[in-house]
Amino acid sequence: MASSATPITPEYVALLRLAHSLGKEAIPRVAGIRACLEAALSICPADDEAILHLEIGNLLFHRTSEKQKAKEHFERAHRLDETNVDPEVVISLCQIYIAEVF
Repeated sequence: MASSATPITPEYVALLRLAHSLGKEAIPRVAGIRACLEAALSICPADDEAILHLEIGNLLFHRTSEKQKAKEHFERAHRLDETNVDPEVVISLCQIYIAEVF
């Protein structure tokens, strides 16, 4: 996990930009986007960790069959930012929990 003193590095920015550009292709490269986001997660500033978990969770939930892994990322995002409950995280978790029931 990144510490709060972790700076925003050019590598971190490059990984986020690459993930973004791969997602804008006519056929998004899900594996490449995931690899970029997971690599960015390993060097991200602490303030960005929750949002990266949310992004990875959304990617997995909407573009793959890895619903359990998506759930883990959503739950991690929520735990990292419990004092500032992000409605998107709550909605994503609700979608996962509903999918598990039906």
